[in-house]
Amino acid sequence: MLTLGYSRKCVRLLTFQSSTRIWAELHERAFRKLGGTVKIVVPDNLGEGVLKPDIYDATLNPLYRDMLAHYGAVAVPCCVGDPDRKGKVESGVGHAQKTPLKGQRFESIEEAQTYLDKWEERWADTRIHGTTKRQVSAMFAEEKPALLPLPLAASAVGWQARALARSKEWAIVARALTW
Repeated sequence: MLTLGYSRKCVRLLTFQSSTRIWAELHERAFRKLGGTVKIVVPDNLGEGVLKPDIYDATLNPLYRDMLAHYGAVAVPCCVGDPDRKGKVESGVGHAQKTPLKGQRFESIEEAQTYLDKWEERWADTRIHGTTKRQVSAMFAEEKPALLPLPLAASAVGWQARALARSKEWAIVARALTW
């Protein structure tokens, strides 16, 4: 889930798997759904994106870092053990679990995503947010002009991940041959 700081506009994307490539692709899809990108992303310290959390000098996963750079964004990871820095996204996760998906059954992840997208558009975006006391979609309309424009092409995340996997396979094969 990606939550914009001002409007609280959320993009919730479902996946059954987690990897650096998938995490980067989810960010790309979220930026595309928003119609632009932010300058600063405040990710959780999930290993797919943040290799070494540090308040002054965090080490990002290179694939994730490069994807963000392609979109003109930088990451400032959350401080470890500081839930106040990520409250907007954390409350949104709980909100999605308790509201649109609770008790629902779907035949596929695509069906569930379609349902979630419609719920987001019809309910989450039109509600009056508890903290701001304003409608999310109205605030997003104010925030959207501040988003950075999207590059014409997506980043090479998938290609880099496959090349990385192949180089690791070659390293494993080469290592096996030298033993």
